[in-house]
Amino acid sequence: MNKQEALDKIEELKEHVKSCDKVVMVPDCIKLGDCSGNMGIFFGDNQHLYADMDAGYSGYTVWSYRSIASEKIFNYKLVKCERSDLKRGDIAFMTDDDELEYIERLEMYGVMLNKDTHACVGDNEDAQVSHEDFDNWYRCVEVQ
Repeated sequence: MNKQEALDKIEELKEHVKSCDKVVMVPDCIKLGDCSGNMGIFFGDNQHLYADMDAGYSGYTVWSYRSIASEKIFNYKLVKCERSDLKRGDIAFMTDDDELEYIERLEMYGVMLNKDTHACVGDNEDAQVSHEDFDNWYRCVEVQ
C-alpha cells in the first residue's frame, strides 16, 4: 500500500467512525410507545400493535383504545443489530437499504414475536405476521 492509498484508507475509516457515532432517531411520523402497559406501534384509528406477553401465547394483539390519555408516546433511536439479537416484544426497524431510505414508512417497523416472525402494520393499515427477512435490522431503543 502506497502513501496515498494509506491516506485514503484513513479518511474512509474516519467517515466510518463518524457514521457509527451518529444517532438516528425514529421520525415523529412513527408513533411508538406504551398503551396499558404494553410497548408497541400506534397506527390507524386509535390502534396499538404489540406482542402479547402472556405465558403460552405466541401471537400479537391489536388493542383499540378510546382515549388519547391512555397513549404514551416516547422518543426512540435506532440501534443497528442482528436479527438474532432481537427478542419477543422488541420493536424493530428493518430494511434491505443501507441508507435508511424507508425510515418514515410504518410498514418497515415491526414487533418481534419470535426468532423467525414479527408483526407489522401492512399498507392498508391492518396487522399482519411476516416471516420476511431483511439485510439490516435496528432495535428501537427508548431515549431517556
